[in-house]
Amino acid sequence: MKSRFSIIPFGLPLASVLLGSLAFAQDTKPAPDTKPAQDAPVDAAAQKALGAELLRAGRKFEAASAFKKAYEADGTIESGLSWARALLADERYNDSLGALDTIAEKYKKNLELFKFFAEALETRALARSREGADRITVCAEYESAARSIEDALELKPDDPELLSADIRYLLYAGKLDEAAEAAEKARKTAPGSWEVAMWSGDSLYYSMAAAGLVQPKDRDDDAADAIRKERKEKIAGVLAAYGEAVKLGADRAEPQARIGAFLLATGGDKQKALAAFGRAVALDPTKVDLTAAIDEKIMSPKDGLEFFTKALGEFKKNHTKTDAAGEKGEALIQWFVGRYKFLADDRKGAIESFRAALAKNPEEMSARYWLGRIHYFEKQYKEATKEFETIARKSPKDLAALGSTDAGAFYPMLQNLVGRLLAGEVAGGSVTGVQNNAGLQTAILFTRAMVEVDPKNVIEWNNLGLFHRDSGNAKESLFCYKKALDITPTDPRLLNDTGVIYHYYLPKSAENDAEAKQLYQRSIQLAKAVLDDKKAGSTDKESARGALQDATTNLKRLDKGDHTNN
Repeated sequence: MKSRFSIIPFGLPLASVLLGSLAFAQDTKPAPDTKPAQDAPVDAAAQKALGAELLRAGRKFEAASAFKKAYEADGTIESGLSWARALLADERYNDSLGALDTIAEKYKKNLELFKFFAEALETRALARSREGADRITVCAEYESAARSIEDALELKPDDPELLSADIRYLLYAGKLDEAAEAAEKARKTAPGSWEVAMWSGDSLYYSMAAAGLVQPKDRDDDAADAIRKERKEKIAGVLAAYGEAVKLGADRAEPQARIGAFLLATGGDKQKALAAFGRAVALDPTKVDLTAAIDEKIMSPKDGLEFFTKALGEFKKNHTKTDAAGEKGEALIQWFVGRYKFLADDRKGAIESFRAALAKNPEEMSARYWLGRIHYFEKQYKEATKEFETIARKSPKDLAALGSTDAGAFYPMLQNLVGRLLAGEVAGGSVTGVQNNAGLQTAILFTRAMVEVDPKNVIEWNNLGLFHRDSGNAKESLFCYKKALDITPTDPRLLNDTGVIYHYYLPKSAENDAEAKQLYQRSIQLAKAVLDDKKAGSTDKESARGALQDATTNLKRLDKGDHTNN
């Protein structure tokens, strides 16, 4: 294989089998205390079935362990790739690539292995991009993915999917000349492939962008005419490639969407662009990036409602009621219809459309989020809580991801609902301090979502620490208080509250008592400093006064060996 981007090594422990002679007594009966224990052989098929079941249940870490045991037992490429795929699903990107390296030691040239190497590298590239990695790092990942696809092409040189993937990864890696060469070769190798034609168009588009010809500056010098001519020729070339992709893939949404996006990017005919987007949405909206089309400068709320209502009718003509793939597509269009009804102040109509989206696809969490949002602003707090809770129980990260795009409303909504949960307004009686109360657990989920959006929010980390403490989760509480202290390490109140966890809620031990004592002493010291500081505000002084009183009382109790918090 060609060399790839550096991967963190991941070693497999070697399985050992204990072989030994059995010890027998003189009457030939085995002595029970001298017979070495032997583990039963691992049932690879059972482990694979277990891994699949765990994945379906969302228990990805355990699924990866089961698939790893299966691979160690049967050594098949199927088990190995399942192991790597579960690691990737669990967002353990380096471990997944390390597992693939391990598998590659046995399977030197395997098509599926090469393809999955590329997939894993692309997934890690996307993750690094989200984390703010520099462009060089991200491009290196994509280049490594391209090299893995080129390994696969040596085994299957005329595969349109591989040829297209090679062009795509090279473009993402910034290797525009290599991508152009790959595109030219691919068009000759697979002339009937809509994917190859489309990615060839993308290659030309990227080259236009690199040359500054997508939206060039106005010029009036001697070179202006030549530049305009070159731009016109390149636009024609891109549209010709996309047009060929449309002919070859008449039932595919992607080429139509490419035409729409390209026309808008280059200042082309807006109506033609939206017509192309409309055809794409009517075929399969899940394959369409609508970012350019739904820009407010392109599509007003009224235009948007007309566009998606029409697209919904066309989509239903293209898909039968038994078309499983059409369910998610229709749900997405219904979501957009709901969005534009909401923007048009038709909240009742928006609710109907969002519910229609959920009826088609119960996993359409964005529709559920907007239902919660509408209920909230209609002061239907129980209904809003129910919708947000459904998302958060699946994953607080999912709720946070939806809230991060709605920054102006997300925090006030959840903070208000958490307050109502603690007051017993939306979950039955007051829940403060009641272990395993459903309302308190929901408050925890909502607060976890808030710190996912804003990891530096010391107030919510503090609240989360308190909620976990009151729900009987001391370790989780301590984690949250430490997070808060990482942000504001000199807050007397936080120091005391963290000491309380060590003192009263964790198992009694000399180590925990020592930690608590140190935190109380630090709290007292810093609280006195705030009270002596003439520049400190009244709010800070009041907080410091309370912390000083509590930390002093707690320290006296600790010194007396009193671990009862009352």
